[in-house]
Amino acid sequence: MNIHCWDPGRTTGYALLQIEQGRLQFVRGCTYNNVHDLTALAHTWIHTIDYPEIFVVEEFVLYPGSTKRPMGERSLIWNDMPAAIVRGQIEFLADWLHIEVKYQKAANMKPFASAGLLKSRLGLTKLPASEHIRDAMRHGCYYAFSHQLVAGVK
Repeated sequence: MNIHCWDPGRTTGYALLQIEQGRLQFVRGCTYNNVHDLTALAHTWIHTIDYPEIFVVEEFVLYPGSTKRPMGERSLIWNDMPAAIVRGQIEFLADWLHIEVKYQKAANMKPFASAGLLKSRLGLTKLPASEHIRDAMRHGCYYAFSHQLVAGVK
C-alpha cells in the first residue's frame, strides 16, 4: 500500500510512504511551491499509480479569529490562501486518479512523531532537510499507526 502524504501550504510538503510486509518505509519526498508543480506531478503519476493508494492530507481550517492580527489589522488581505488552493488541487488529483482522501489535524501528528520517533519508525538514519517534507511524513506515520496498518507501538 502506498500512502501519499501532503502538508499543503505556500510550500507544500509531499512524502510517499509504502507499507510492505507490515513495515512502513519512506520512499521519497519533495516540496512544491505552486499548483503548476502539482499539475506536472499528476501527469507523471497517471501511468504509475499502483493500487491500493491513499492520500493523507493535513486539514486546513480557517478559524473565525484568524482573519485579524492582534492589532486589528486584516491578515488575509492580498493573501491568496495557498493552503486552501493546494488542498483543492490535491482533491482534484485524488478524484481524477480515483484515490481516497483522509484528512488529519496538524495537532494530531506533531506530538506523535518527533524527529527521533520518525527516524526509528521509518528505519531512517537521516531525515529530509525540509520541515514540510517531515510534516508530510509525520502525517503518514500517524495515519499508518493509528489505523493499525503496520506492526508496532502507536
